[in-house]
Amino acid sequence: MSQQSMELLFKTLKQATNQQNQSEIKQAEANLAVFEKEPNFYTTVLDFYLNEQLDLDVRYMSLLILKQGIDKYWRKTQQNSIKPEEKILLKKKLLESFNEKIDQLAVQYAVIISKIARLDCPDDWEELMPLLLQRINTSNELEQKRSLQILVQVVKQLSTRRLHHDRKIFEQLTLNLYEFICNLWNGFTILYFQNIQTSELLPVCENNLCKSMLALKIMRKLTIHGFQKPAEAAQPLEFLKMIFERLKDLLECRLLIKSSLYITLLETHEKFILKHMKILTEFQEYHRTDFNVFAPQVLEMSFNFVFFEGTRFIFEGNQLTMPNYVISCLNLIKGFLLNNGGNVYSKSSSNETDNNLNEILKNFFTSERLEYITEKLLMHYFLLTPADLELWENDPEVFVCDEGGDSYKYSLRSCTEAFFMALFHKYSNVLCKHLNVYVQKSQSIELTSTSDAQDILIKESIYNAVGLVTFHAYDEIDFDNWFKTQLLSELQLKGENFKILRRRIIWMIGQWSAVKFSKSLRPQLYEACLELLQPVENNDMVVRLTASKTLKSVLEDFDFDAEQFLPFLEPSFTLLFHLLKEAKECDTKMNVLYVMAFIVEKMSLSIKIQAGNLVAFLPELWDEGVEHNMLRIAIISALIQIIKAIQEIPESVSPFIYKVIEISTNVNDPSTVYLLDEGLELWLITIQYAMQPNDSLLQLCNNLLPIIEKSTLNLRTCLFIMQAYIMLCPEIYLQRYGKEIVQQCQYLMKDIRTEGVVTICKLFISMLRMQPNYAIELLHPVMIDIVKNFLDDNDYLTVKQIYLQVIVRYFLANQMALNHILEEIRVENAFQKLLSIYINTMPNVTQDEDKKLLAIGLSCLLTIPNQIILDNFSIIIINIYETLCDIMKQLSEDGEEIDGLILSEHDDLPYDEIDDVEWKAPHYERYKSMCLKDCVHTVVLKEYLQNQLIALKNIVGEEQYVNLIKTIDPTIHKLLYNYVNTMVPIV
Repeated sequence: MSQQSMELLFKTLKQATNQQNQSEIKQAEANLAVFEKEPNFYTTVLDFYLNEQLDLDVRYMSLLILKQGIDKYWRKTQQNSIKPEEKILLKKKLLESFNEKIDQLAVQYAVIISKIARLDCPDDWEELMPLLLQRINTSNELEQKRSLQILVQVVKQLSTRRLHHDRKIFEQLTLNLYEFICNLWNGFTILYFQNIQTSELLPVCENNLCKSMLALKIMRKLTIHGFQKPAEAAQPLEFLKMIFERLKDLLECRLLIKSSLYITLLETHEKFILKHMKILTEFQEYHRTDFNVFAPQVLEMSFNFVFFEGTRFIFEGNQLTMPNYVISCLNLIKGFLLNNGGNVYSKSSSNETDNNLNEILKNFFTSERLEYITEKLLMHYFLLTPADLELWENDPEVFVCDEGGDSYKYSLRSCTEAFFMALFHKYSNVLCKHLNVYVQKSQSIELTSTSDAQDILIKESIYNAVGLVTFHAYDEIDFDNWFKTQLLSELQLKGENFKILRRRIIWMIGQWSAVKFSKSLRPQLYEACLELLQPVENNDMVVRLTASKTLKSVLEDFDFDAEQFLPFLEPSFTLLFHLLKEAKECDTKMNVLYVMAFIVEKMSLSIKIQAGNLVAFLPELWDEGVEHNMLRIAIISALIQIIKAIQEIPESVSPFIYKVIEISTNVNDPSTVYLLDEGLELWLITIQYAMQPNDSLLQLCNNLLPIIEKSTLNLRTCLFIMQAYIMLCPEIYLQRYGKEIVQQCQYLMKDIRTEGVVTICKLFISMLRMQPNYAIELLHPVMIDIVKNFLDDNDYLTVKQIYLQVIVRYFLANQMALNHILEEIRVENAFQKLLSIYINTMPNVTQDEDKKLLAIGLSCLLTIPNQIILDNFSIIIINIYETLCDIMKQLSEDGEEIDGLILSEHDDLPYDEIDDVEWKAPHYERYKSMCLKDCVHTVVLKEYLQNQLIALKNIVGEEQYVNLIKTIDPTIHKLLYNYVNTMVPIV
């Protein structure tokens, strides 16, 4: 770059660091986008960073731009990629300086080198690894530390490559580095221990601990990803053995640090311990079978430190000071208990290995030890802590929030509960007996207004355990009797401390209601839920929210009786509505809204009045959820359920519904990423329940095609929406949007899966059924493609069948239009080919409605003066006869048969005609009205065939007609006489 360009670039970098002026930042970004295409741009940016005289912000910005440039332009295939000579210069300069004093810059510098290494190592950057190892062995402390930091990032990047060739390269790198890095980790760790014991200066201790941590990070990646079969390599297993030995030393050292002047090291030291544990948990995840050999060490270590004498290392009095260490230990044991077999990298798992593990677990988890663990869990880990109770008081909505998912990896309570359930799953027979002891103990404790808070906490812990293992304990505990004799009375206890118990009891009942809970007791449970939903002093937000979740759990039960719940419907909905309005957190509002929507779904026939109040509140709630898309999803879901329940679009909120659809389906709105699926479903339901079209509803159609143009993920729903519009207002809709829709569908059909082609063709069929005259002209361009594809005869059978239906519909609407298309495509013997494929495809059609349509099409062909048709007369008649056999049904004892597909106004539509639409929806009536005019449901096939044969006889004459009849197989000829009466001469 010229000197002038460099000065301008520097000014631009300076401008980009000005966080106070957004307009300057945007201008700088635009200028940088121009600069980055110039030769040697990234070399100049690197030079700015290497100049330590420049401002820190400019140097940092230079690194960020270089990092982005590597992502965008380092690959050779990228447009404006970095030239090879500039790459060589960049790599050379990057390896010249490993003495960065500022940690923030050093991290970015290491990431940049690692990104290049991921793309170029080892073939195009052979000197990187030898140089890094050389610098690590230097006596310069800073250079050694920075080299380790770079190696951490390089190994991390290389370990993410997943192609077989790349994995082999990483495995070879692991063999070359493993022993060296392991010795580094071990050496720096020993030095660190010695520093602590000899009271060295704090910076010395910090430096050795930092370098040991860096070496351990490298070892983690090498151990987890560098061996496809670790059991066949001695090094990783030896390293894991060393970790078990090292962990006890580190925990003992932690006690020493806490009682010394090195207290500032405590946080880093604890992170170092957890890094060791992370290696064990990840190794178990990726190499489960190979890790089973360490089951005895894991079980002894975890039991000792979490439940037994080793607790002194992680507890101060009764206060746990290293919860993450406990989480890691329990997750390791849980991994053995569940033993979801095999390895990530090597799927081999033998019965012998599993049997050995089961034997180890059996010997370890004796009845006495299980009893001891159960006691520790229930009497310590499950108890609510002062921190829990403080969170309950200060932020109840956060306290009651369900963590779920992978929360067992970072939440102590979730982890201990998951461990307890895994333990119960493995040893339910033994643990049920031990748990029963605690249940009996809790039943023996009679609570009064003066009861000790500790008794309440113990009961709460026991109830929690009982609720967690309902699927294993339902035969051991008489829950119905417990509910009647004790739990109901405990729910009536008032007082500040008793809310803890009331919340846990109603949660536990919710867990049991889905497993074993008498239907006759449901009314009492509903009353209990309503009592706890009351906004009174003794029912705070935590209790009320838990009661709402329990109510939903009870309603979800397979044995739910809507009539039994009817007396409680209005009060429960009212109380939930008050709870919804009082909630502050969007997650809480979302959860309560889901409960209400679920009640609407379950009680759809009785909810109309209550739903009106909720509908009126939703616009306000929508405005509150501007920054909370998950809340808006819940609102849309609630609207869908309400419309289905009340079976109409409330006039008062229809503008709001249109607004919601507009926002959620506008591809230019960022929230569409979250709201689109639910928004499209609401849109479809709205059209289906609309009584008549209006401008607002039609205006929404402007959003439809951009959705399809952007992605075909929602194509099916979009096509259903189009079909619903065609049912609602065919003339207006097709005249406004028909041409664009057909053009887009024609484009999509060139490269789309079978399911998409079928759905698009069904849309075309709807056009032909609702507006045949206009659809003939509208579909003309796409019909050329359909006929060509059909004549090619290369598509799947499903596609051929739907193409044939479209062609037949088009033919029945206008015979001459199909003839023009056959002329336009200029395929030799086009009609002969079409008829041949038609006849050969028809026997494979399974739906009676489709077969009858094709039979009507063949019958219609009989009166067209064409020798090709006459040559195929017999096979045409056979296909029509086979259809008659399928659709004719016996009506009475005298054997009279009628066409089973003929519909009257009093008949219901066959399920295949219209899926997933309530019969009370106006859309159903519109669809039925269309079917009542459709030839499939109005034309009696046997009569139509008879009339066509008479017409054929008149056209070709008696003699030729008799000759045609003689071509029919005698057996078919005789059977056909049962359907076509004596008006047809039988020869």
